[in-house]
Amino acid sequence: MVAFITLSCNEDNLSPIVFELNPKEPVIEAAINEKVIFNIEIDGKDATLQDFIITQQEQINGIQTLFDSAINTSLFDYSFVYEVPVFEDSTLISLVFKVTNDQTENITLTRRIRVLGDNTLLEESTGHVMFSALSGNYSAFNLDLLQPLSVNDNSDSLLHFADHSVDSVHFNTLSREWYSPAGFHFVQFNGFSYPEATMSMLQNAYTYGIKLSSVDELENDNILLIGQGEEALAVLYLVQVIDSDSTLNDKYLFNLKK
Repeated sequence: MVAFITLSCNEDNLSPIVFELNPKEPVIEAAINEKVIFNIEIDGKDATLQDFIITQQEQINGIQTLFDSAINTSLFDYSFVYEVPVFEDSTLISLVFKVTNDQTENITLTRRIRVLGDNTLLEESTGHVMFSALSGNYSAFNLDLLQPLSVNDNSDSLLHFADHSVDSVHFNTLSREWYSPAGFHFVQFNGFSYPEATMSMLQNAYTYGIKLSSVDELENDNILLIGQGEEALAVLYLVQVIDSDSTLNDKYLFNLKK
């Protein structure tokens, strides 16, 4: 969003301050402890920018200053990382960004954070398919894109998990084994309540589970928690493992929540 401040009622008489703030959405939904990055670009034009302040406003703690700096420059670029605090579901937090120049002119932009608390159900996507590595089809999956990928055509960092069928080992049989070229980890937890999954449930189960670099003997109705380092990313429900006579149609059908 590019915003201007007018010095009078004449719309042609514009402030020298040009302020761009991204994300542009006026209301941003984010989970507790999630980090939201605000990219700030301010141009003072013919004036010098003096002060830049970010405040947080909400009903429980009132107004708190998060950032207050004298900048003394005509151009200001900055990335502000905001970590969403612990609040109840749907709490609305106002972040106010204010810049002032040496002519005592100022401009203020506001972004609101709607907190998705511990009790918010994770969003589900369904009908995902991942094939055997021996099928010639997409045999890996990316959690960010929510789509299967080719192992041969993508870097390891994009291959969050993949089938581990090996021609000289498995022949025409599906391995039923997954690994992560990207270095993610799995926690096998068939007792996890997939229908009621929230982020706090997922994180707690992943934190205290046994983290594996690969999982095998996969079967229908298995539940896998997937994470990177200590951070839980998704819970996956394996709907069906299809192991046909040849490798061409060997595949996994699954749903996931993240």
